[in-house]
Amino acid sequence: MKYIFTLMLGISGLLVSAQSADFILTFEDSAVIAQHYYTDSLLDSLRIWQIGAPHKSNFSSSFSPFKAVVTLTDSLIPAGTEASFIIMLPDVYLNSYTGGFLSFRHKYDMDSAHGEAYVDFSVDSGQHWHSVRPASERHDCEFYTTILDGLQFYPPTWWDNLSRRPDADSNYYLYGKTGTWQTDTIGFAPSWYAVKTNQLTNFMLRFTIKTDSDAIPSEGWLIDNIQYAGYSIFCGGGINDLNSSRMRISPNPASGAFQIGLTDQPAGDYTIVVTDLMGRKVMEKNFYGIEVMLYRDGLSDGSYLVRVTNDKAGDSFSKRIMLE
Repeated sequence: MKYIFTLMLGISGLLVSAQSADFILTFEDSAVIAQHYYTDSLLDSLRIWQIGAPHKSNFSSSFSPFKAVVTLTDSLIPAGTEASFIIMLPDVYLNSYTGGFLSFRHKYDMDSAHGEAYVDFSVDSGQHWHSVRPASERHDCEFYTTILDGLQFYPPTWWDNLSRRPDADSNYYLYGKTGTWQTDTIGFAPSWYAVKTNQLTNFMLRFTIKTDSDAIPSEGWLIDNIQYAGYSIFCGGGINDLNSSRMRISPNPASGAFQIGLTDQPAGDYTIVVTDLMGRKVMEKNFYGIEVMLYRDGLSDGSYLVRVTNDKAGDSFSKRIMLE
């Protein structure tokens, strides 16, 4: 099947377009579930991962009505559990101009010393698996590549700063408990080499929860609204890395107004462009100085990319913001 790029937007040297491979999995639409969600008896022999309405103390509802995927809808997960499901991205083909984001909402509740939850990835339809890299390794427009399984590509990285630590298998895992919904994002940056050499293979992300034999039974992991948005990008001059240390957004996540500030930059004329993760411009504002307050002005809940450009020097800085 051929996919047509239907949207093209130039922003200060950044060229973005949307792909028809984009999807959102809310666990309500059986057709979307069948296309992107996969598990079997080898991944989950006890059928720990279930799609439905959660009925637990902390996991009392899905993020959006009415279903989510959860480790047992109405029971605690026992010690000695290991269970996985896979999200498949069959139409994603990443190369030097194409990247993407996969975001999801989740809660987790695990024994801090004896439980973990992590995501790893496969570029060869499940033959080999590797951990999604930590946020400290993320890049944009640097075209860093590595070699895994005989392929040279840029590995996906976490873009949200939830606390993670590596286990003995080098998986960067979540631990402990969160009482509120969290947003997490995996970024697929462009690289000079395709992340898949065969467009017919599936790019896979495997979500795994593990508890050892000493773990106290816990509610586990609750995940909803898994969304993929692809983009094409041309890095032309003056673009620094996303989530640049020279730019701050507060609060983030934000429910109403939020402040944008620049560090170690001169006061001057700047332009702010806000786009959604499909590259569509949803807001633009000019200001003078190094700080400005923005108001969401009817923007829907979700993730957005905020890019601030110095009108004279051309330097630009970007961060992602979550509105909720």
